Amino acid sequence: MATVRDLLEPVTTIGLHLVAGGLSADEVTSVLIAETLDAISEAPPFSLIVLTATCTQASASYEFDIAVRQAAALGVSGLVFVDPTKLSPTTTRLAERSALALLGCAPGISVTEAVVTLDHLTRGDSGTLVSRALAAIHETRELSRTEPLNEILQRVSLRLGTPISVTDSGEPVFVNGLVRYHVSVERTDDATRLALPVIVSALGRWHESLDAERIAPEQARTEALSELLIREGSPIPSVTIDRLRATGLSLDATHVAICVSDGSTSASNEDELLPRRLQRERVRATASSTCAASDGWSIAIIEEDVILVRTNARSSETSNRNVSVQLDTLVATLRRDSGAVQLFFGVGTAQPGLAGLQQSAKEARIAAGAATTDGSSWKITTFDSTGVNRLLAEMSSSWAGRRVISELLAPLDALGSTRSRTSVETLVAYLDARGSLVEAGRSLHLHPNAVSYRIRRIRELTGWNLDDPEMRFALHVAGRVRLMIQRTTG
Repeated sequence: MATVRDLLEPVTTIGLHLVAGGLSADEVTSVLIAETLDAISEAPPFSLIVLTATCTQASASYEFDIAVRQAAALGVSGLVFVDPTKLSPTTTRLAERSALALLGCAPGISVTEAVVTLDHLTRGDSGTLVSRALAAIHETRELSRTEPLNEILQRVSLRLGTPISVTDSGEPVFVNGLVRYHVSVERTDDATRLALPVIVSALGRWHESLDAERIAPEQARTEALSELLIREGSPIPSVTIDRLRATGLSLDATHVAICVSDGSTSASNEDELLPRRLQRERVRATASSTCAASDGWSIAIIEEDVILVRTNARSSETSNRNVSVQLDTLVATLRRDSGAVQLFFGVGTAQPGLAGLQQSAKEARIAAGAATTDGSSWKITTFDSTGVNRLLAEMSSSWAGRRVISELLAPLDALGSTRSRTSVETLVAYLDARGSLVEAGRSLHLHPNAVSYRIRRIRELTGWNLDDPEMRFALHVAGRVRLMIQRTTG
């Protein structure tokens, strides 16, 4: 059994609280319902009497005075008002003098809820904990998209019986695999431990629904922009231009592309692909919240790389300046949340128009590939717009240039993808070193004799005269472009 004071201690869904009077030290033995104030005359000692809304609304002020005197004389522990009632000063003074507890409930509580909860509490039953948890969970079943988060938390808190608030620590609310925030309760008991995981899961789904609605236009632009960049080097269909224009992208403005890559080559099976896709989605979601569309940002996906595009109608210098600040913020956020994953960042040059956007994206992927090769994770690598890379990028984006390169390297391509790539890497390292086997071996981490053997095999298989300056130049350029393309596409 419990006293009235004990009943006020635990957190309950009915919001039981003292309105006036005193708290008896005697244990409550029963809980009764009174449809009229006359029923109080039959109440046993040490009972709690729950007054229905009909009872309180039909009674005059002086009748409450009589009821308080009568209940105190019978040894009743307290009167419980389900319906909020304004009591007269006389009634409250009588309750104070007689130490009779006048108790109130939270708005909207039914008589049944009040009686069942009080009965559980007076008997020390754990059922009230379960009812609180279930009531709170029920409130999260259908969350309105138009209802603010703070109002949702207030409503659920009322049912759970303790305030729920957004905090920096506590139960994490995951939205699309990322922690959006944490929530915690003011008082912890079995009810909150039971309900809180369900509540945070419901909040996560609610946010995902809101995000899906909010980013629908952004998703349409992402799809159209991805299609444009995948077609790099090819004519741009009018339907793609129309789709991009419909998303509000300024087609003739200046664009700067940034590539965020995990540095891995193409996945060979689903076990490798799934974690990379999840990581890519985390990068995309973080970029979406850090680099807002309202600030001129767009997002595209090419394989497992995330391509960010900053569009600015003003000069390229202004565009690059704005990119730098937000990119630093993005890198810091991703590094904080990515754990052991290493990410590589490449930035292209500012280019006008859609063809320029394609070019900038290609440069960004080349720069990210160079960062991967150098092991420069978490550093921003910019494309060399004045050096040989610019020339090579132009050639690799040209259909005619790709055709010439394919024809030149056809004898090596006939060896198969793995042997062809190894042969091209060896050839380029040898030509970079101006024919020095020692320097080429150092670059390839091979013994000079191994380089010599590979070069001899290349001469025998292809019939190339590597002593001819024109042949060396053509193969050097073709090999460098081929490696640039492979680095970009994985």
